[in-house]
Amino acid sequence: MKLRKSDLQRIGQGIEHKNKTTFICGADTAGLEGIFLREILAVMGYQITDEYPSVIDDSRIIDTDLPYEVYAACVPQNDVLKGLSTYAYGTKPSPDNPRVPIKDYEEIATIDIINQRWKEGDSLRAIARWLNGKGIKTRKGTDWHATQIRRIIERSAGLVT
Repeated sequence: MKLRKSDLQRIGQGIEHKNKTTFICGADTAGLEGIFLREILAVMGYQITDEYPSVIDDSRIIDTDLPYEVYAACVPQNDVLKGLSTYAYGTKPSPDNPRVPIKDYEEIATIDIINQRWKEGDSLRAIARWLNGKGIKTRKGTDWHATQIRRIIERSAGLVT
């Protein structure tokens, strides 16, 4: 059975962990995705080996014995490379364990710039325009917006986790 892109989008993001595939699923649908993932894996001859709550947010981490190279062959390359959106800006998954966040120093530098300009009195929109003007992109490679700037300021001030 070849996985379809639409199937994988319903399940969540697959990440390589010790040559196996770990899926990150939203908590609101993790139960449904777990059932759906079990069915797909069973047809392929694999299974879910473990399930954990995320240490970052309310998502679920579902470990499988599906070899990552099999997963990667089933989806377009750009979909395999997504997966960072689960981690707070300024962190990224550890290469050794996707459940453990590590610091992303490039993003931390951007957070420092945002906080510095906010303390200097720039508005959220002005900060977004400045970052976009300097060619600094978001994690997903898009332009900044005031809402994203506000969230980063709130998180770094400890107002939001």
